[in-house]
Amino acid sequence: MTAEENVALYRRWLDEIWTKGNYHVALEILAEDLIDHTPIKGQPTGWTGDIWRQPRSGPPSRT
Repeated sequence: MTAEENVALYRRWLDEIWTKGNYHVALEILAEDLIDHTPIKGQPTGWTGDIWRQPRSGPPSRT
């Protein structure tokens, strides 16, 4: 993969998964046996435990 292809893939990751919440795109981009190098205690390995699959929510309400 070229540097330009890597940049395009990462931009797609940020836009589709983090911005738009299109989590199905992650299944196209990530390996099934991915390794999270900064896991949360008790987090499963692979797709099952990756944090992008966690529901997104905003900050807690202050009202």
